[in-house]
Amino acid sequence: MPTTADAIAATVAGLRSKVPGIAFPDSYELLVVTPGTPASDTRGNRTAAATPTVVETGRCLLKAGGLQPQERAIADKVRAIAPYAMLLPYATVAAATHQVRVNTTRTFEVAGVLKTAGFGALATAVCQEITG
Repeated sequence: MPTTADAIAATVAGLRSKVPGIAFPDSYELLVVTPGTPASDTRGNRTAAATPTVVETGRCLLKAGGLQPQERAIADKVRAIAPYAMLLPYATVAAATHQVRVNTTRTFEVAGVLKTAGFGALATAVCQEITG
């Protein structure tokens, strides 16, 4: 005879496949960027094209951080920099040396990763968007 606990377990099992798409609407690719071999272009300038390699893919939740954007000089232009928080699966290999591409259009540098244990364990990556 099924118990209440069995019924709850069956309900949770049914919802488990639906939760990632609802709770984590964004897709991500975790990248390791390898510096390219320095070469000279036609004007004698040294160039080195970096090569990104995808090391992990999955679902995430990207949200703006609680801090106000800060203006910084980047390449002789003033740009606004805002922190982002990205909820990732607990088993992620993300580290401060990685980049994350979200929804194939936006790229972020990972500044650090915080992992929480317990029920609903997640990893939170603190990121900064890389702008053109």
